[in-house]
Amino acid sequence: MKVTRNDIEEYLRHCERESRLSRHTVRAYRIDLGQLLEWLRRKGDTELDEAAIKGYLAHLNAKYAASSAKRKIASARAFAAYLSHERKTASPFAGARIGIREPQRLPRTIALGDLARILEPSTEPQVVKSALSRFLGLRDQAILEVLIATGVRVSELCLLDVEDCDMRGRQARISGKGSKERIVQLESEDTLRALGAYLGAREEWAARRPGALPEGARGAVFLNRFGGRMSEQAVRAVVSRRARRAGVAAHVTPHMFRHTFATMLLEDDVNLRYIQSLLGHSSVKTTERYTHVAHAKQREVLRRHNPRDAVRAAKI
Repeated sequence: MKVTRNDIEEYLRHCERESRLSRHTVRAYRIDLGQLLEWLRRKGDTELDEAAIKGYLAHLNAKYAASSAKRKIASARAFAAYLSHERKTASPFAGARIGIREPQRLPRTIALGDLARILEPSTEPQVVKSALSRFLGLRDQAILEVLIATGVRVSELCLLDVEDCDMRGRQARISGKGSKERIVQLESEDTLRALGAYLGAREEWAARRPGALPEGARGAVFLNRFGGRMSEQAVRAVVSRRARRAGVAAHVTPHMFRHTFATMLLEDDVNLRYIQSLLGHSSVKTTERYTHVAHAKQREVLRRHNPRDAVRAAKI
């Protein structure tokens, strides 16, 4: 199966219009498939067959971490499946054996004490704050509260619209991966209070900027200082800044809030299927990785508080 740049662009348009994949997924596909085409061109033949797949897999394993190689092969497989369907031919992946063993990595969580300090609202005197500073302070607090109370992905947080938030019903509609929607409950009083205060300030702030909000941001919950919808990078900056101000030495990311949310639920004996639903995982296998974190916590507890050690200490 010959591969051209036009084939890739046609496939990406299909992903956007027919499959309705997110722009982040389409962007990742564009990068991965562009690298595949470049590799094929360097070897002097743009034919994608089983031999080429084996060679490309060896190239990926030599150059990238297992997780990256796995994603790039998955992108190539999906692209080949599309081409084979369009051309009524067999996919070159049909007989290929793909063996990428990704090492087990435990999700990184935030220590409870560190999390409490990060979530502590600013104690700076309100009188010295400008309207913009107050707005941004309330926004940042709401971001942190929503992250830990719902376990949403940073991309889902940025896509959240005002109409998705039902404050009276104490819930929010989340647009997840693959255009899948789910409802998350907002049952924490701290979270409801922080989000409610921010939404009120947001409404006042937006009212003072008539017509200034960009078209794509008018319904967005979380706005930047210029009135645009917040980017994922901006949310990461908020989390990092609050962690530094709280004196937390570890590098904290928005996704660590998601890991912490899931791990704390699991440690509190919440059924794995419920956690899967809350996180929006398509497969429970993805959720099961949090059991490794829970087991690690159990080991630490028994290492520090093992009854047998206590018996031995009593004899001394």
